[in-house]
Amino acid sequence: MTINASMESRRFASDLDALAIYRRLRTRYREDQLFLLESLSGPDPDRNRPVIGFEPILTLSVTDHVMTIDPLGNGQLTSVLEPFGQIEQGVIRHPVPDIQEIFAVLRRIESSFVISGGHAGPFGMGWFGCFGYDTIFMIEDLEERIPRDAALPVISLTLYRGIINLDLKAGGHSATVIHLEDDSDERGGRESACNGQQDDGRATEGEMDGRNAVEACDGFDAQTGREDSGRESDLLEDVLGLLQSDALAEEVAGSHDFEHAGVADFGLTGHANSDGIGPDYPYSAHDTIDRDRFYRWFAKGKEHIAQGDVYQLQLGHEIQVDSRIPPFQGYRCLRHQDPSPYMYYFVTPQGVHVIGASPELFIGLTPDGDITLRPIAGTVGNPGEGEARQAAIRQLTGDPKERA
Repeated sequence: MTINASMESRRFASDLDALAIYRRLRTRYREDQLFLLESLSGPDPDRNRPVIGFEPILTLSVTDHVMTIDPLGNGQLTSVLEPFGQIEQGVIRHPVPDIQEIFAVLRRIESSFVISGGHAGPFGMGWFGCFGYDTIFMIEDLEERIPRDAALPVISLTLYRGIINLDLKAGGHSATVIHLEDDSDERGGRESACNGQQDDGRATEGEMDGRNAVEACDGFDAQTGREDSGRESDLLEDVLGLLQSDALAEEVAGSHDFEHAGVADFGLTGHANSDGIGPDYPYSAHDTIDRDRFYRWFAKGKEHIAQGDVYQLQLGHEIQVDSRIPPFQGYRCLRHQDPSPYMYYFVTPQGVHVIGASPELFIGLTPDGDITLRPIAGTVGNPGEGEARQAAIRQLTGDPKERA
């Protein structure tokens, strides 16, 4: 069986940055129905295309060698995905002994979609999510010696209905929406902001009051969160109208206050702020292992390097931080302190917030099918030609750490 779908895409102009667009979408969606990728610094090849996704249509996770596929109540998807495994309470479960089986299932799901139309930006449809470090145990036959939380998935992926691409260089932004055939009456996987939930991850941190939240929902169907006209294209019109409207100008302006305030204003020091931007969020942090145990790990790692078993080891451990700070506010603190080329904020279907910032592209795939690697370790910035370039070469080749 196949899943017939069409892709609708529009270009648009907006003065909003990726964070402001994400915050506007948070007035219509829960955080576990969105993802945010930002690019705030770095060289031109890295600092260009933020991406925001909204409205999941399918989720997939792997825990303890069992893949769970959730069509989020869509009957058409359920019937098409039924051959992939046993259906339990509306979700499909499928045993996956190794990574080969996982990618085989992903490819079979991909081949089930018959898509018409195209997308204006570089990314229109595909999986988004995370592969945890423990995925390595599904790739290589290694002994698992570090206990982990079995409730957390090793792999968590989501297929989104809507994608917004921002082109920071040319300024030509685009929004793309996937329409599934005959599913306009079955989309029950989303609750709108009209439902009045308080702990669902939408903007509640003093960023918008309840009055704005109600106004944003006026005239929208409580099940789908948009105008109840029955036409799928209304979703794209709704999103573009939300991004180009001045109705939330006050909310967007409020986001700039955070960026120009001191870090202490945001409760990370345990002291109340002076400008009333955010409440006080004291915290405590502690290691998960003691110093002596870590030193034993270090000595053992050096032995393996000396014996030639490995050439490099990354020794790390968890640092647990206890705080009541809302995760989204924590992300805003991170982007204020450490603006990076690759920043991300999303919530897995299991309710785990994933927040991070990286200066480095691990691997990239261009629209032409070229794979790009740009590592930082073992490299040095290109200062140009002449003596400056030769000095940089001598610096790089003369550094034992970089040569390793």
